[in-house]
Amino acid sequence: MVALQRRAGNAALQSVLQREDDSDTRAPDAVPPEQVPPGAGGPAAAAQAALAAQQAEAAATLTRLGTIVTQLNASPDPTFRHTGALFSGAASRLHYDAFTPRSDSAQLNLAAGTSAATTAYFFRGATQNNQHQSVPNTMGTIDFASSTVLVRGKYADGTAPTDTYLMNVFVHEASHMLVASYGEHPATRTDAGSFDRYRDEFRAYYVEPTGPYSGKVGDDRAAAIKTHIVGTSAAPPTGYPDIQQAYWNPANAATFRAQVDAHKRPDGFNLTNRLDLDQLFTGLVGIPAGTSTIGQVLVLISRLDPGGRDEARTSSLITQKIALLPADAGARVTRAFTFTAAAATSPSMSVAANPAVRAVLDAVASGDPAAIRLSYGALPVEQRGNLQLNPAIAVFIDRYAADDQQRAGTYAMVEGMSVGQYQAAVAFLAACDRARGELVASPPPEMPDYLRTALSALRFTVRLTLFRLTEDIRQRHVDVLPEPVRTQVRNILRGDAEP
Repeated sequence: MVALQRRAGNAALQSVLQREDDSDTRAPDAVPPEQVPPGAGGPAAAAQAALAAQQAEAAATLTRLGTIVTQLNASPDPTFRHTGALFSGAASRLHYDAFTPRSDSAQLNLAAGTSAATTAYFFRGATQNNQHQSVPNTMGTIDFASSTVLVRGKYADGTAPTDTYLMNVFVHEASHMLVASYGEHPATRTDAGSFDRYRDEFRAYYVEPTGPYSGKVGDDRAAAIKTHIVGTSAAPPTGYPDIQQAYWNPANAATFRAQVDAHKRPDGFNLTNRLDLDQLFTGLVGIPAGTSTIGQVLVLISRLDPGGRDEARTSSLITQKIALLPADAGARVTRAFTFTAAAATSPSMSVAANPAVRAVLDAVASGDPAAIRLSYGALPVEQRGNLQLNPAIAVFIDRYAADDQQRAGTYAMVEGMSVGQYQAAVAFLAACDRARGELVASPPPEMPDYLRTALSALRFTVRLTLFRLTEDIRQRHVDVLPEPVRTQVRNILRGDAEP
């Protein structure tokens, strides 16, 4: 940033590390590739050489941007790593492309009657077959429609920015794109002098790990970013003239200026550009739209680390999206967020590092009984033993199981170390519910045979589990039975009697 200020002046910063006006991110014009006639010399040859040089620069920029993403992914800084993940993979969440001055920018200015002092023409990608109008010193912009960061490979003076500079470009622009996709700071794209636009830019600068303000923290960092955006007076213009003029307008002192002065920390969801938090938002939005399921969302929540889970749990944006879910789905999401950090980080949860165990937990979170049984059945005996009497796994089951049947069945399977005990526990609850309906009018002195048969199918350890570890389930299905059946069943569950 300091280097660019030296090269281009403060006004050029309007289009650096930030999105430009929509006019600068419009779809490419339908301009065919230049057809320069071959020749040994003269203007045609010069034009051909200039075209080749700019396309070579674009190709080099694309190669370098790929290297930058690799560096992001390997960085020890979490925000850099999270940002790299957004741009990685065949189906990456965000994309990047080269943004290179056209070789014929001067001719296009002449034809359009625009000034080379204020206007330049660029092409996107490796081939000069499209054009975008921007300011001469721009270093990049965003194509929101395709979630693509467009980055220039060289400054206007022909020198190249550092790797660190470009890494922060990716962080900064990713922040803008995520905020836009979440519907936060909505006026930022419609009013260049709005408080939303200020908050959006403030956030993007604040979250840069090694940007120009990385040596400052807290209020000092906030003050430096504010000065960069609004300047120290109404003139000379900053990189954000609309925000600057709104801030220094005396008529706005009690409104806009007061809002800016009070805004000292970045706001909004997913401040560190995490792919998993972004996927969670997309999943929640997709449930009412029918593009995702509650099970898929719960798997995403189950894979969050404690910090990510807490950020999502306390986010007003996520709370709003949960409120739009069907009541049962909303309740399951809320319950999943209560999986405690203590349980998630306890040594006993380390068993989840095993892919086969992780598959069991994903199945529990998804709420698919068949998948739960199938994944547990694939576990070797040693891994089954690691889950048995594991307190962190017990908390996980409590928070993620879809209902009483899945919770009791999963507990029975894990503690009994047998896939068959899953269905045996489900059958036992069904027998209790049947008995309650049939016996409430005229309770017999003994429990029905079908209930005794269901109890007999439960292993001794499973009976104890259903009595002690799932007391609330026992209360809803056993303790509501009429006497003397209730006492008979309770005695068998706690090991004081045999079926």
